[in-house]
Amino acid sequence: MVKFRKMLVDNKGFTLIELLVVIAVLGILAAIAIPRLGGVTDKARNAEFESVGGTIRLAMEMFRTEYGDHPDDADINETTAPTTYDELDDLLDTVELPNLNGLTRDSTDDFSYALDTASNEFEITLENKLTSTTFTITEDNVGISE
Repeated sequence: MVKFRKMLVDNKGFTLIELLVVIAVLGILAAIAIPRLGGVTDKARNAEFESVGGTIRLAMEMFRTEYGDHPDDADINETTAPTTYDELDDLLDTVELPNLNGLTRDSTDDFSYALDTASNEFEITLENKLTSTTFTITEDNVGISE
């Protein structure tokens, strides 16, 4: 009996099977957690675009208040309707638009601007290249395009 107790006291550490079980459990937990974190990142990137969309809406309203109209072809300070996000940023000089992660600032593929001259309503679309999501900004709201 004394030998058995001495053997239990002298053996310190984990067995190979115990280590394998712990590694397997940690692997399963990591496999569950990592995809969920990826979804959170995409949601955060899309929330950034929605927030900037609200800023653009506000800037467009400020522009209309100051000049009486939304930007149109060559009617305000000899500017043309914006074809890139950079041009929109320059045109709406009352508000500094942030640099969007996932939008190539000089690319016309990521941005479009349309103005209905009869109703003076605008529509701006921004595409988040990182999440493949397109946002539409109008006078009424900012939303994800279906």
